[in-house]
Amino acid sequence: MHRIDATLPALLDLIGIYQSWYQEYRNLIINPLNPEIIIDETIPTQTSTSGVDACRIFSRLLRDGIRDRLGNSENPGWARIRERVLEQLFNVSDEIRIVIQADDSQLWKLPWHEWDLLQRDSVRTNGVEVAFSNLHDSASPSNPVTPQGWVKILALVENIPGLQQTVQTTIRSLPEVIPEYPSNLDALQSQLRQGCEILVFAGHGYTGGDGIGRIIYGNSQITVDCFAEALKEAVSKGLKLLFLCCCDNLGLVKDLKDAGVNIPVIIAMREEISVEAAQEFFANFFQEYAQQKQPLYKSFRRARVALENWEERLPGTKRIPIIYQTLSVTPPTWEELIASGPEPQLPEPVVSPPIELPEPVINPLLRFIRSFRRFVQRRFVRKFLLLMLVGLGIAFIIWRIPILSPPPEVALCPTGLPDNISYGDKILNENDRNLDPAQSGTKKLQEACTKFGNGQDKNAVAAAIPLFEQAVKDLTTAHKQNTKNAEILTYKNNAEVYLKYAEDISQSTPKLDRPKILAVAIPVNPRNSPLPGEIKQSANVINLGVAIAQKEFNQTQKNNQKFLVLIADDNSEMSTAKPIIESFKKVQHEIVGVVGHASSGLTLNASRFYNQKKIVLISPTSTAEDIRPKDVKPIDNYIFRVCPTNK
Repeated sequence: MHRIDATLPALLDLIGIYQSWYQEYRNLIINPLNPEIIIDETIPTQTSTSGVDACRIFSRLLRDGIRDRLGNSENPGWARIRERVLEQLFNVSDEIRIVIQADDSQLWKLPWHEWDLLQRDSVRTNGVEVAFSNLHDSASPSNPVTPQGWVKILALVENIPGLQQTVQTTIRSLPEVIPEYPSNLDALQSQLRQGCEILVFAGHGYTGGDGIGRIIYGNSQITVDCFAEALKEAVSKGLKLLFLCCCDNLGLVKDLKDAGVNIPVIIAMREEISVEAAQEFFANFFQEYAQQKQPLYKSFRRARVALENWEERLPGTKRIPIIYQTLSVTPPTWEELIASGPEPQLPEPVVSPPIELPEPVINPLLRFIRSFRRFVQRRFVRKFLLLMLVGLGIAFIIWRIPILSPPPEVALCPTGLPDNISYGDKILNENDRNLDPAQSGTKKLQEACTKFGNGQDKNAVAAAIPLFEQAVKDLTTAHKQNTKNAEILTYKNNAEVYLKYAEDISQSTPKLDRPKILAVAIPVNPRNSPLPGEIKQSANVINLGVAIAQKEFNQTQKNNQKFLVLIADDNSEMSTAKPIIESFKKVQHEIVGVVGHASSGLTLNASRFYNQKKIVLISPTSTAEDIRPKDVKPIDNYIFRVCPTNK
């Protein structure tokens, strides 16, 4: 960086124009009966034409005034700055950020983004945006704690109609996100100390006459003093972005810096903003930033410019959002947030030591084996044993026929299953239900399975093959876009099994055995949990392990037996788990076992039902000492685990 000193004419007249614009703007947006409620619930429908016109006039005067001042080339130093900025804008291909350093928050309110150099088409395309910073700022050391592959978002959202739903729906739609919604200040402080990447405040807010910024949550008014230390700890554990989706919070930004809370990037609002405009800006920003993987500044500019449709009713709305940045820190991309944490740690498998028999037991056992071998070597004994084994084998085959050969009406693609169980016919994760091309892939898979039926009709099988092919194609594309999404990987694996099996049985000499089913019972969408984010992450890890094992097993060339995986969302509740077990009974002819559940309590409560249905359950994460009823005999037990106990 090369420093060039220059001066500009005084900006006091522009600040005066800003205040005149603000007065007209405020009269349009604020409900006079509730002056302390900053974000109004509605936009006035009976507004004064003269008020809107006056607001628009002052808005244009402010725009023209800042362009006139910044376009002044009479000062040699300022002329060199303009030349330097132009050179950077047109010759540098990397992202360009323009940061205004000023301690006076009045200067932050001026529309510096209206600078004439930034209005050129090529500059707008590159998403160049203006941010603000203090004259003297410093970055705090950061050591992210959220595992790689995830972004933890902590959101304090007030119950405002429309706003709460938009914020939560937007967050749920983001890829690789662990959302947390603290219900009060104590919960907020506790979860901040655990670490997060993004912090969101959505609701009412204002800066008082004392200059102190406040967030209104319920009956409480939260200031920086209420949680400054928790915020510092959050910054040290990876907090990179604070999104203040509430009004008039430059006072809060200043209070954060005065308290030594150095959050790298803060998105705030200069003044009041309508609920609808705030919702629109929030959703558009994260659509660009997280879904489209655009740089942070470019995402901000696009979301801000999209507020132009509000200019007719509330002139100046599109200049309300503002970026505050710690100058020494580069704004992170979404991919950098995902990759910033430690490698996820899975528990080491527990290997039981070999059983060593004492010497007094081994010697008699060896003598018995030698005597039995000499006895069997006699001819008549060998004939008798051979006949007995053949008879037992025949009896075993006859006994197993009803199980090994399911009735013809049992379809390969299970039907009649509840909405919280899927083989790929629907997406369970609420965050991914609008995710393309995964959504189109599941629809094709469902259509293909409907045609395929039980595989007895050759014409139906032939019609299903191209649909299976399209499902594989769509789900493969979706998996490439979301490589750590276990649900999509599972459905991709299933589609490949269906396709191979359909192609195989359409031949005159089929080689593949009928696929077997393995079920995974996990809290895809946990309910009533104090830590839904952590539980959801654990569920995805369990599912991912099963999906990877499924893929490796099915790709074995010498293996004619393939596996399908059913995913069942138990919501981390017993009331949901019991109907799931009943549903497993419907496909018990094909099912070989269940991997789950994620919690010890749920595994223990469900274990009696698994034992009654004679369905094997293997729990990967239940660490309680007792995960099955104590009155169950070992021979009647179907409950196992692959993790150590708390003891």
